[in-house]
Amino acid sequence: MKQTPIITILFIILGMSLLSGTTFAQGYDLFGGDDATPPLFGTEGEQTEISRSSITVTYLSQDPDPVEPGEFVDLRFRVENYGSNAVPDVRFTISLDYPFSLAEPEKREINLGTLGRRQTGEDSAILYWRVRVDDNAAEGEEEFELSYTTRNYGVVLDPYKVRIRGREAVVAIDSVSIYPEKPKPGQDIEVNVTLHNLAESAVDEVKVQLQLDNVNLAPIGSASEKVVREILSGEKKTISFDLAAQANAASKVHLVPITVEYTDKFNQKHTLDSRFGVTIYNPPQYEIAKEETEVFMANQQGKVVISVSNIGTSDINFVVLEMLDTPDYEVLSNNKIYLGNLESDDYETGEYEIYTHELPPGDTPLKLLIRYKDSFNQEFEKQEEIDLRIFTNADAKKFGLLKGSSYTGYIVAIIVLVLGILYYIRRRRHHKAKMKGER
Repeated sequence: MKQTPIITILFIILGMSLLSGTTFAQGYDLFGGDDATPPLFGTEGEQTEISRSSITVTYLSQDPDPVEPGEFVDLRFRVENYGSNAVPDVRFTISLDYPFSLAEPEKREINLGTLGRRQTGEDSAILYWRVRVDDNAAEGEEEFELSYTTRNYGVVLDPYKVRIRGREAVVAIDSVSIYPEKPKPGQDIEVNVTLHNLAESAVDEVKVQLQLDNVNLAPIGSASEKVVREILSGEKKTISFDLAAQANAASKVHLVPITVEYTDKFNQKHTLDSRFGVTIYNPPQYEIAKEETEVFMANQQGKVVISVSNIGTSDINFVVLEMLDTPDYEVLSNNKIYLGNLESDDYETGEYEIYTHELPPGDTPLKLLIRYKDSFNQEFEKQEEIDLRIFTNADAKKFGLLKGSSYTGYIVAIIVLVLGILYYIRRRRHHKAKMKGER
């Protein structure tokens, strides 16, 4: 007998609902007055509440999708009323927890006012919130809640999700090692590229390519592109390339472009472009020679010409050649001469005026100090020696080293003398013949 009033009330409510077009459904959290109606939820981002006015809430989009930590994401919803009755005082509220925060906290609640009957399609209401994702947000999907109230009841909808991915450079070039550290032209090189997956999920199909088209390096025994199937979260992997420096490679830092491509767990492709340097270094090589000399004996003054030749492949820059005084001789002219820059297979000369002291016959070293810089502006200084041959007076005359002491001089003098005598004899005969004719 005590259950009869309850059954009677339920039949009365059911009858009123049918007359007003209300459909009941299973629901979730519900708050408000006694006439509040449970919501029915759809799938795949669309949640539908069928109440006495049939309000439908559709999750339209998140933009961007996925969003990166530290960025803003725009959330949009469509609100429609499929019922035959208008719904007054409709207010929507978004509830956010870490890692989300509203760009404009004062707009947490949006007042739509009255939703008219059959207000759907182009006439529907649009909800919009701009949300910031924390810098340290983890990669994955994070939830937030949406609820609304009307004049008579309130509904808490199922949680929605925002997709978060790691920052763009989730795979970083951790290091590049080169062996030998400073290879020479023509030498083999081993390049080891270490990649570090900074994301919280694995990445697939990692391609590493060295762009060698405009670089004096070439792959040997392997390709310039290699593929790693997978790099797990937090894992480091090293990819090795065998290269060779071309024989004509200049001594400088050769910049090698490198491209890393990979696919994340959302099946989105990423590209990382960078460069690393390979220092090709061939130490400067030069040769010093005595090109010309006027000094052959002791106690003699004259000029000495010294040449510096670049016999290597590297440039030799800012060359200064200095002749040092010794007890054997002294430099009368400027002892420092600037020769400038010497390219490969180039040479320059310096001229010095010297005076030799009392010296025994034989080789006397001329001491030179050469200063220069290489292609990397590294300064060098080195002392060199060039032998100056000292002869006796007799040997100098014998070898025709003294001015006017050579056999050629004697021959020339004899020829001049003979020609003079012949000219004299001829003139004398001509004079005698003329005298006889006058008689």
